[in-house]
This record gives sequence, structure tokens and C-alpha cells, in this order.
Amino acid sequence: MKTPPLLTRRFVQILFSGIVVFIGIRFYLFVFCLENGMIPEIERPAGVEAFLPLSALVSLKHWLYNGTINSIHPSALVLLLIICATAVITKKGFCSWVCPIGFLVEGAAKLNGMVLKKTLRLPAIFDLLLRSLKYLIAGFFSLGRVHRQPSHCIDCGRCEAVCPASIDIRQKTWINSLECSACMSCIETCPEKKALGFKLVPGRKSLGARTMAIFFLLIFTVGITIARVSGHWQNKIPLQAYLQYTASATPSSKTANHISPEKKQRMILMMNQLRAQKMQNFKKSNESQK
Repeated sequence: MKTPPLLTRRFVQILFSGIVVFIGIRFYLFVFCLENGMIPEIERPAGVEAFLPLSALVSLKHWLYNGTINSIHPSALVLLLIICATAVITKKGFCSWVCPIGFLVEGAAKLNGMVLKKTLRLPAIFDLLLRSLKYLIAGFFSLGRVHRQPSHCIDCGRCEAVCPASIDIRQKTWINSLECSACMSCIETCPEKKALGFKLVPGRKSLGARTMAIFFLLIFTVGITIARVSGHWQNKIPLQAYLQYTASATPSSKTANHISPEKKQRMILMMNQLRAQKMQNFKKSNESQK
């Protein structure tokens, strides 16, 4: 039995959302250990840099100007390049297949439909202005597009009714709208299976939901693996720097009295141990060079 496209997309969305939650938990444990004067037993998860878009742009500028990847936020650049690569094939497919925010927005839209029984839309002028802001930052006219075969279309209007971006589909052959996220909702709901399809080039076979799912899983897996192997995933910030920042951070008046002397002593001890280890490694390095 063939899996419906929506279920395939939901599987990919839930998978990536679970990964994001896992990264968030590990990052919380990492910070918790530092704040409590303990050396973290886990590495800082590099995936948190997916939520640092400005760092990604700074790293991109550094890469373009200097030809090297910034060692402070390397994974932010890696993830940005991966997302841009997905846009070349699937337009805004990242939003409807991978991004947890897109997953939440879809859920909120369905809840809105259940509660209010109607779709809320901004006035056209505000909608145009807000959309323009996005494409001033990044605009991608991709290889993949929804294709409509007029000879098979029965003009039922179901595709437009389920489109989350409210795109006019029935009047076009190729859907070139920048708002298309390749969610395949229109394709799934269409009663004429040859009327709509997601294609890279005219005349070729349509890409199915399973192919799209494999594409997103593969491009992220390969991209991150290459970054790990080449040493461009984890940043080069030493643990001592995190400890120094945590120790030197000025606590608020509400929490200043709650920092125990034992915690301060542990943090000082750790910093001294790391400093001593760093000096020892430095001496070994000098001796080996001699």
C-alpha cells in the first residue's frame, strides 16, 4: 500500500523536530553543568547554531572574503549552505519538510480552522509588504516546481482550497510562486493523479513524497558528515573560555545571594585545573618541536 504524501512529510517533520528537542536538552545540560561549577561530560551540541542566523551570515561573509571557515560558529555556516542547497531543488521545501517552526505553524493553522472555521488573511497590501521583506534577504527561483497538466485538470478547485499559501493553481501550468513550499498538499488532494506533479524539468517524471523525504534526509546527513570529518562542525572555543565567561558573568541582584561558596570554589578549582593542563600541553608542544 502506497504511503500518502502527507504522512511521509509528517514523518520527516517529526523526525527533525525530535532532533531539535534532543539538541535543546543536551545544550541545557551543558549550560547547567557550567553554571553549577561542573565540567560538562557532553560536548556543546553544534546544532544549536541553527538558531543563530546572524552568526551564519557573518561566517558566510568571512568565508567569501577570506576563503576560510570561521572557527567560532562553523556549523551555522554549514547549516545555512545546506538549507540554500535544498532551496535550489525544492524552493521553500525546508519550511514544510524540516523546520520545526513550519510544523508548529501548520498545526496552529489547523487549530484555527477548527476553532474559527475560517482562514484569516491579511489585507493584500500588508501581505505584499511583509512578504517583500523576506525576499530582500533571500530569494530562490528553484529547479523544482509544481506542474499542472491542463488536459487532465477537471477544475475542481481542491488544490487551491488546501494550499497553505493560498496560491492560484488552476490558472497556471507551472507554479512559480515564491510562496510555494513544496508541501505537496495540492498534489495529494487532487482526484486526477496526472493533473499535478512536482517536477525538476518539463517532460520528466514527477518527484514523489518518498523521493523528497530521502532528499532532505540525505542532504542533511551528507552535509553534516562532511563538516564533521573535515573539522568544520564543532567550534574551536576551549572549555576554559566557557567557564571563564560563566564565572565572570555578573549575576542579578535576585540571584547573587543564592550562589553558594562551594559552587564558586568548584568553578575556581576547575579553571585552575584547565589552566594547568593548558600550560602542560604548551610545554609538551615546545619540547616536541625542539
